[in-house]
Amino acid sequence: MTVLSAQNVSVQLQNKNILNNIDLLIEPGELIGLIGPNGAGKSTLLRSLAGLISVNSGEVLLDNRPIQNIDRREIAKVVSYLPQSGQSHWSITVKTFVSLGRLPHRGPWSGLSITDENSINRAMETMDVAQFSNRRTTELSGGEFSRVMLARVWAGEPQVLLADEPVSDLDPYHMLEVMEHLKRLATQGAAVVVVLHDLTLAARFCSHLVLLSEGFVVKKGTPSEVLTTDHLADVYNINVISGDQVGLPYIIPWERLDQRV
Repeated sequence: MTVLSAQNVSVQLQNKNILNNIDLLIEPGELIGLIGPNGAGKSTLLRSLAGLISVNSGEVLLDNRPIQNIDRREIAKVVSYLPQSGQSHWSITVKTFVSLGRLPHRGPWSGLSITDENSINRAMETMDVAQFSNRRTTELSGGEFSRVMLARVWAGEPQVLLADEPVSDLDPYHMLEVMEHLKRLATQGAAVVVVLHDLTLAARFCSHLVLLSEGFVVKKGTPSEVLTTDHLADVYNINVISGDQVGLPYIIPWERLDQRV
């Protein structure tokens, strides 16, 4: 059982406080949404959890071990990080790109095993990109490449998945599909943390939410505890319309409060 946590984490970048005294426990079976306005610190928190940013104080722990003391290859076997708006710097086939997700599980100079091939093919089918197998990554649309990026992460079969705005470039059909897959991955025992701007997706799919503003945690808890009218007004400065459809919640940003007469 892989557990990732942030304990009293603060981060400064270019002499500016980005995160302030963040505590967060990420356990198997959870789909945690990081929400908040632009500049709230969501991406920085995600990169800190992945061990890609050194914290100024506090600790990020992977199974109770400081993540900065763990070999990167060992981390990569259990933790996958999906950056915001990733890109391919080389014109390679989609299957070759997705196969890179298996690198932490392969020995030096070794080819793809049957297990690797199965994981790659399963990930491509799951993310609906198998039909692109022989296409070049540079030939894909932004939405298509976003799904290919997710397939690469899926191929590594991570125990912890950290995804930064994975649905931002997708059409509504594939937005729902990706969120369903993230939810299923958590249900199967993985720990998933995802940065989201869509409040309805956050309310509908996440088991827990962390609302950030100016580097501080304003509220964390279940979607119903976090997505209150007062919290959304205080943090986003918006009024919303909310309700439920067949028992599932929706939240529609309706007006900026500073526009009200």
